[in-house]
Amino acid sequence: MGPMRPPAFKGLPQLQGHIRYIATAAFAGIFTQQDLFNCSGIIAQTAVLGGPVAAAIRLKKVSAWGPVQSAGTSVTVVVQDTSQDATSNNFTGLPILKEDSSLSFDRPAFVTESFPTSRPSGAWHLVGINSVTQDLFSMSGPLGTVVDIQYEWIQGGSALTNVPNPTNFDQVLVGATPGDTYFRKAFSGNITPQGLVVL
Repeated sequence: MGPMRPPAFKGLPQLQGHIRYIATAAFAGIFTQQDLFNCSGIIAQTAVLGGPVAAAIRLKKVSAWGPVQSAGTSVTVVVQDTSQDATSNNFTGLPILKEDSSLSFDRPAFVTESFPTSRPSGAWHLVGINSVTQDLFSMSGPLGTVVDIQYEWIQGGSALTNVPNPTNFDQVLVGATPGDTYFRKAFSGNITPQGLVVL
């Protein structure tokens, strides 16, 4: 005999995401909450305005490989959790810096860091809450650095009641087609998503 009532279900699934960037120049900067939301894409509402596809998102892991460009000239890749909770209650990221250097063409500098839900950077972030410039981690690397970001997300359209103002995360676009999904560069435009439509 089947259940006597309809079973509970999750309206929208938790999706796994993975995006790859390549550095078009040496870079050093902050990966922000806005950068994280951009990983799942920006859907164009008009030709000049778009909003995040994700309603909620969390950072799981970052990995980076920094290639040597010139023989005898070392390269270094650095990652550091710089997150802090929204209310500044001193719940901060792991106070450690990871770095690796290389002088060899056949062995790039490599760093990786995982972000559990117990740290602000790895916790769930809801669209429209806090500042788009909220720090998650800082990173630096040379030209040609490959950066992989793994994340988990829930698409927009959910009936979440604790999202006060999703339009806080809207972004200006240029020449977009309404309804299409676009992706953005990160770290002030110095790393570019691969295999995606970038606008």
